Amino acid sequence: MKRVLIVFIILVFVPAISLAQKAGQIGFNFEVGGFSSSKIGVTFHVTDRLAIRPTFSFSKSSEEFDALDDQTQKYVILDRETTRYGGGLDGLFYLNQGGDLRPYLGAGCHSIKMR
Repeated sequence: MKRVLIVFIILVFVPAISLAQKAGQIGFNFEVGGFSSSKIGVTFHVTDRLAIRPTFSFSKSSEEFDALDDQTQKYVILDRETTRYGGGLDGLFYLNQGGDLRPYLGAGCHSIKMR
């Protein structure tokens, strides 16, 4: 819900973000996730209706939980830290060729490595 509100505020108060780029231009993409990873990407417009977007993602989280020690039969507090990083590639197909607002269909594949 928080993410939807942030996107709504950005689209309402910063209308320049919703302007489309013309073919042949390069666009930079930044996404900051709440519970998911943050992404950095570059959009390359191959033609007026087709673009590709490689991305790199990164996140780090930590959690604390209780566990029962088998030997002492007492609960202990354990910490776990997880680092995730990955990459992906999206293909974007624009539904119209002109105008300031250009909706698109996209498909992609992404890989995440946890450490």
